[in-house]
Amino acid sequence: MAGDNKKVNHQKRIYSPDISEYYANCIQISTSVNDFSLNFGCSRITEGADKSINVQEIFERRIYLSPQQAKALSRVLTEQVKGYEENFGEVNLAPKKNK
Repeated sequence: MAGDNKKVNHQKRIYSPDISEYYANCIQISTSVNDFSLNFGCSRITEGADKSINVQEIFERRIYLSPQQAKALSRVLTEQVKGYEENFGEVNLAPKKNK
C-alpha cells in the first residue's frame, strides 16, 4: 500500500550447489533494444599442415542482461579493474611480443 513503511529483509547471497565455473579468454557482445547478449569462449590455436597458425574462437556460453544490469556490470568491472591495477600493475590489452 502507498505510504506503508515495510521493512525489507535482505538475505545473503545463496549459491546453488550446482554452480559451474567456466574460463573464457574471448568475449563477443551484441545488443538489442531489450537486452545485451554476452558470448564467452576460448581461443584455440593450431598449426596448419603448411605451418600456418590458425586461431579459432569457440563460444560455448551465452548470458543475457537487461540494459540496467549491463550498466551495473560495467561500473563494477571498471572498479574491480582499477583496484586490480592498483595492487598488481597495469593490465595491458595487447600481448607482449617476443623478441
